[in-house]
Amino acid sequence: MLRRALILICLGLPLWFSHCLFHPFSRGPVEDLFGLEDDDSNLLRNLLLFYAISNFAPPVYFTNGQAASVVIGQTSFTSSDSGRSQTLLGVQYGNPTVIDGRLYLPDNGNYRIMGYNSIPVVNGASADFVIGATDFVSLGNLLSVDSLSNFNGRLFVTYNPPATSGTGVGVFNSAPVSTTASSPDYSLTDAAESNLGISFSQGSHFAGGNRLLVGDYDLNRVLVWNSIPAANGIQPDLVLGQTNFSSSSANAGTGSPNAVGLRNPSNVWTDGNRIVIIDSSNHRVLIWNSWPASSGQPADLVLGQPDFSSANANQGMGSPTASTMQFPYIGIAVNGNQLFIGDGNYRVLIWNTWPTQNGQAADVVLGQPDFTSDVYPEGASATSIYPNGIFLSGTRLIVSDNSVNRYLIFEGSY
Repeated sequence: MLRRALILICLGLPLWFSHCLFHPFSRGPVEDLFGLEDDDSNLLRNLLLFYAISNFAPPVYFTNGQAASVVIGQTSFTSSDSGRSQTLLGVQYGNPTVIDGRLYLPDNGNYRIMGYNSIPVVNGASADFVIGATDFVSLGNLLSVDSLSNFNGRLFVTYNPPATSGTGVGVFNSAPVSTTASSPDYSLTDAAESNLGISFSQGSHFAGGNRLLVGDYDLNRVLVWNSIPAANGIQPDLVLGQTNFSSSSANAGTGSPNAVGLRNPSNVWTDGNRIVIIDSSNHRVLIWNSWPASSGQPADLVLGQPDFSSANANQGMGSPTASTMQFPYIGIAVNGNQLFIGDGNYRVLIWNTWPTQNGQAADVVLGQPDFTSDVYPEGASATSIYPNGIFLSGTRLIVSDNSVNRYLIFEGSY
């Protein structure tokens, strides 16, 4: 039976899954293949469905230097206006998110979140609602709003909560779908160097298995909750980048990069099992292929560097390659086994399969015509980007372009 199960998982045949998973009231291939009683079949279906979604999401293909198809925040690809209105945005930082088909964009410079009832398909689309402000022309109350993420309909926001000296992660228990100046229902914040200390968080992400990660840029660590807290003040279970909650030195105090330490982590991602951390000042990305069991657990894999002990921008070569990075910052997205990283070489790097080797080269680059170019986006265009946030929704890659106050949408294909 185990052999048959492994063959099934490896094949991942769509027609088989559609028949097995969506006929819950009749006996079929699930029961026959595994010899299950009816009472056990629904559990197996759920497990197979979770595995299929997590591991067999089809890759979305892009081409080197591909032009964006839609721009948000500008009326054209060559305009670079800034402002506060239903169409204009301020300075952009952070990952957007999509919940129930609605697009949520952090508008960092205007302290608000812009909401669209669907992902725009035309340039300069008007937002349908705004979060954190009473209207589209007023400055919002979500100070320095940064990355967004979601889990089970809840909207998570990185921002500076009122009356605090640090950055917090605010939680809307239900993602707003209309204009509201309301603050998040609760926030995880405390500017002290402690279990709950978040000195300067550059982003948060959570998914799968009800987990939560919060990157703490200044304290060189990532706080880990094994389940998403339901209220403020709940202590994290683990810390990565440090061996304990009271330490905060770069590279875990060793003085040089290693598999344990971090130096200014700017964003994080998890599916509840794997973890990805952008380790900005070490010019690299660290990957854990399984959920950590203890604080300070070393990473399994490094990208951007040939090994865990190296930390040179572009590996000291001056010009970038498909294997190097220079201050990757905030932008991170994963589609099953496909990885997207925003790199300070004014580009987005894409691995079409989950990396398995240290320093593994990316497969595709956006924002530059090839892997060896690092041209600063002097003027706005459909191909130039300064990425500070990424989100993949279906075949559309949404990228925050910090250089000209806009978001670009790149249309990929299966």
